[in-house]
Amino acid sequence: MKRFLNYLRVHNRLKDFGFFSFEWYPFDNVCKPPIGQLIEHTDMMKKAFDRLDKEGVPRDIPWIISEYGFSAFAGKAEVELPSALLNTEIVAQFLTFGGQTAYFYGLEPNEPISEMRCGKPEMQWGNLMMIQAGPDNKAKWRLPAYYGAKMLQEEWAEPTKAPHQLFRTTVLEGDKVVNDVTAYAIHRPDNRWAVMILNKNSDSIKLEEVQFDKIGAERVDWNEPIDVIQYSPRQYTWRSNGDDGHPVRSNPPEYIQLHEGMKSGLVLPPLSLTVVRSTIPN
Repeated sequence: MKRFLNYLRVHNRLKDFGFFSFEWYPFDNVCKPPIGQLIEHTDMMKKAFDRLDKEGVPRDIPWIISEYGFSAFAGKAEVELPSALLNTEIVAQFLTFGGQTAYFYGLEPNEPISEMRCGKPEMQWGNLMMIQAGPDNKAKWRLPAYYGAKMLQEEWAEPTKAPHQLFRTTVLEGDKVVNDVTAYAIHRPDNRWAVMILNKNSDSIKLEEVQFDKIGAERVDWNEPIDVIQYSPRQYTWRSNGDDGHPVRSNPPEYIQLHEGMKSGLVLPPLSLTVVRSTIPN
């Protein structure tokens, strides 16, 4: 990008650079355990943005992800829960860092394929798809990428064209920042706050509290009731069987209401996506 921008400057054509687009497929090895990759991803986009800023890519033009997904290659993680976690984080992180638009690759119904010869055979079958086709090639099963996108666009964000405000979020264990649980906070046009929380662990984690730091004031708690929307292994299970693999359970996210705030904490199931949503005082 640095050489490209210098070329435009030398030829007095920098004004022709109207948008910056790229694809985002962070992982080439789809046979590696996906949990480690999910944790690794947290810093990958930040490092990419830092590098592009240093190379001088303008921030006053739209930044666009023209395609995104777990990998450019087919693998099991793309038809299991890690795809929901990674896809939602890609979009939330990209928007938080100042990106404008991101396009998921794989909207049409599709079927599992095998492209990589590595590891266990069942790890080799998958595809970038939200919907899996049945024997008649028509849409039959909704996959985690589908429910992750719906949670992102209809539960975390408000499904409207009105502007939202994004806020940086920190997950702490004591005073230590953790990287296996990440969160993204948004203030919606309907005046509700929503925090999307990704548990990238293979174990459940108890979240003690979700609070807001207000400038010049004490920490602020939620108003009640609090909506909790969760998507986890309780809703989805994939059956590996080569090109005949398919979900044996594929249900929508679970809805819960907390009427006593978060006094008793909140359990994050393993490999889960959780949205916590309500208003806060003032």
